[in-house]
Amino acid sequence: VKVSYNTTSGFVTARHIKTTAATNPNGVGQVTVVPADLGSYDYVQFYSVIHVNGYAITDGQYLLSSNKSISSTKPSSGGYAYYENNTLTLYNYTGTNTTDYGIYHNYDLDIVLSGTNTLITSSVSSSYDGIYVYGSLYVTGSGNLSISGGGYAIYTEGDAVINSTTVSCATSGIYAAGNMTLADSKISIGQLNTIAQRTTALQAY
Repeated sequence: VKVSYNTTSGFVTARHIKTTAATNPNGVGQVTVVPADLGSYDYVQFYSVIHVNGYAITDGQYLLSSNKSISSTKPSSGGYAYYENNTLTLYNYTGTNTTDYGIYHNYDLDIVLSGTNTLITSSVSSSYDGIYVYGSLYVTGSGNLSISGGGYAIYTEGDAVINSTTVSCATSGIYAAGNMTLADSKISIGQLNTIAQRTTALQAY
């Protein structure tokens, strides 16, 4: 079976199949799939797009920190955000967005931190989260990340794992609808945002 990309939303949905390979993720393409061998597979979603500070970047693309241009070539200098295979690498990246989430992804996401990174979202009176993931989030890397804004610093609909890295949450905490794991990491949480009703430092279920 072959399923075409939905170029508008940037994902593929296929019932009772598992993704085994993908080609041409930057435009109209195909995903090769095989029947699922586990009965628990109700659907599969393969996402080729992530939104960083309101900019949509696809598999294999860089978002430059300096001028927010998008490129398929690694920059020779300066910070950037790079996305590939559900992994977002932040390298000395600084991003500000007053009308949207800092990072928004519709599926599980790995974030790798390198160097000093900063996400600034909307004012404290709004509810945009620094990182919103409709799935599970895994954050690691030798770098660090500072998040400030109106909503939660990090909000996941699944599990949240922060492992061997440093995350600073200036104005709100971390929320996970699933489990939360903090391992060998430095997590700092500043003044909680009572204006936007984000008053919990760490919350998981």
